[in-house]
Amino acid sequence: MKKWLLASLLCAIPLVAYPRLIATPDDQDLFDRADAVVIAVPLVGRDTDERAVLPGIRPDVRVVGVTTELEVKAWLKGAPRTPKIELHHYRLDSEKASQPLLNGPLLLEFHTAESRTYLMYLVREPDGRYAPATGQTDPAGFSVVRIQRDL
Repeated sequence: MKKWLLASLLCAIPLVAYPRLIATPDDQDLFDRADAVVIAVPLVGRDTDERAVLPGIRPDVRVVGVTTELEVKAWLKGAPRTPKIELHHYRLDSEKASQPLLNGPLLLEFHTAESRTYLMYLVREPDGRYAPATGQTDPAGFSVVRIQRDL
């Protein structure tokens, strides 16, 4: 009986596990891929009307578009070198969340009241906003990295 129960549990694991690969580019690859590399502080974020489903994640992860205004402290690559830019990213759509996420996306979450500083590798979108260089599914930890010591 114990062997049958163990075999049943082992067969059920693939039904609840959603493995996925996460690309881990190095700094040089990120720098080469980016249109802009900045050190910036998020000022204020606002939701947009954009609603989407992130590709490559199962079960479907529904997200809401966010535009966050950034104060650029230093431009390491790119132009125009303006003091403020807008970052386009996503947050989880809490209204559409039906279950806890296992191996979910590494989305950006800024607490603007804390004035934290970030190193950001960004690509320019056609509308003039910037987006994470590694794409929208897993930008935290790769394209956008918190700097521990504020400038």
